[in-house]
Amino acid sequence: MIEKITLSPSKLSLLKECERCFFDTNVLGIKRPRGIFPSLPGGMDRMMKAYSNQYRGDLPPVLKGIVPGVLHPDGAKIKKWQYWRTAPRYFDAELNVEVYGAIDDMLIQPNKSVDPLDFKTKGSMPKTDGSEYYQLQMDIYNLLFASNGFKINNRAFLAYLWPNLAADEVNYINHEKAPDEIVTIFKVKVFELKCDTDRAKETISRAVKILRGKRPKPSLTCEVCSYQDAKNELTKEHQKEI
Repeated sequence: MIEKITLSPSKLSLLKECERCFFDTNVLGIKRPRGIFPSLPGGMDRMMKAYSNQYRGDLPPVLKGIVPGVLHPDGAKIKKWQYWRTAPRYFDAELNVEVYGAIDDMLIQPNKSVDPLDFKTKGSMPKTDGSEYYQLQMDIYNLLFASNGFKINNRAFLAYLWPNLAADEVNYINHEKAPDEIVTIFKVKVFELKCDTDRAKETISRAVKILRGKRPKPSLTCEVCSYQDAKNELTKEHQKEI
């Protein structure tokens, strides 16, 4: 029996960038160098989850009149789905592949259908809906919900947050009451993404085919592959000179 493959939206996002890096990471265990990873987005993510959790069965004030439906009323269930080990899962028996995805939150509509709600942090107002980065992630969330018995609408809502005060305004707010703190105001803008579970399945199938096949050629647009190829060539030339 072929070995089961386990995937997630974060793993699959690498497939879009480079098939070889995707293969090397998941088959050979050679991960891309990541460098310093900012912790602020993670902190904002935790803050927004705690904020939203106060409005189970309703909507946070910043989202009222902007997104349809209400937040899933069961906070314990949502907390479970926000952790990757207990997140919703999709299993394809024919391919022997399992896909999991830790969600931010879920909107429930009057007809009992559901939609993913995801919070994203930016340094400035978003110029696009972010589908170029998050489309696959939202497609997979819809697939996960559908495979777990929910009626879906093949859509998702992305709520972007970004700071909206200049430095002098921040100081004005804080300098008297809390000189050792910085308080700012975050703006929120929501985009609706159209999603496709069939597209998610196609990506999963392609990923499985790559992982069970031969090592792909380097991508012409992959900086990691270009660096490695250049390094290998220089190493060969240096060895000839010795």
